[in-house]
Amino acid sequence: MCRLFPFLILLPLLCSCNRNQNATYLFNGKDLSGWDTYLGVPDSSQEVPGLERNEQGLYTDSLGLNYDPLNIFSVVEEDGKPAIRIDGYVWGALITKEEYEDYHLHLEYKWGGLKHPPREKLERNSGICYHSVGDYGVYWTFWMRSFELEIKETALGDFYRVDEVYATIETRVDTTLITPPRVRWEADGFPVTLNTNTYMVRAARDLEKDYGEWNAIDLYVLADTAMHYINGELVMVATALQQQINGDKVPLTRGKIQLQSEGAEIFYRDIRIEPIDELPEGIVE
Repeated sequence: MCRLFPFLILLPLLCSCNRNQNATYLFNGKDLSGWDTYLGVPDSSQEVPGLERNEQGLYTDSLGLNYDPLNIFSVVEEDGKPAIRIDGYVWGALITKEEYEDYHLHLEYKWGGLKHPPREKLERNSGICYHSVGDYGVYWTFWMRSFELEIKETALGDFYRVDEVYATIETRVDTTLITPPRVRWEADGFPVTLNTNTYMVRAARDLEKDYGEWNAIDLYVLADTAMHYINGELVMVATALQQQINGDKVPLTRGKIQLQSEGAEIFYRDIRIEPIDELPEGIVE
């Protein structure tokens, strides 16, 4: 099992990884080339012209693949630079056309001002879903099977399982958390295997900057291990990344990347990916 040296838990991203100086930019600053869109079944509170409702007023169908009549996904200028804007009104995702494995993904995000029903009174929410595989919208009609690096006010960097996936994370109990599971990542903590009951683990601590500021996220994945860095500090390590196929657990080490639309306006920029053959310093076999 992987172990981390305690004095390296807050290691900056200035590490000795084998970096590729020719990183691929997943956002070209002009349009959404290289991405697909997928939108699930809208909430009954949302108005989507042309989409049918049943007798109870509920929508019966997803908007589906590459059909975005409300312009949920767009390219804008924000703070003087091009950015991807995700409105959040209808839930779904912006999804890379390509699959990736053994990589370092870097991006920056900041929140916009809009919040939509049914989450208009809750924390702003989005996320990066990686190693995304299988059918579009298989999870709650919105997202592909994947692992999630949570982007949420007060909960940035948390690890979630999306559909039938599994991981092992070392944790500590945090009794200050209001809802279960009340565990956070901690190097050399007690190992927890995520399942239906323990569906997520909180990041070591919340490092999100003040509202309106840009935050940097760096995701490292190599073989069956993932590391979440927030604004230069390590907050999560997950190992034994797996999915369930025909009743068996098998490694899940590659897939597409999804940027979620989940009720709040959010902007993304400087999205780039580069291959790696080792993880940042601070983790050893």
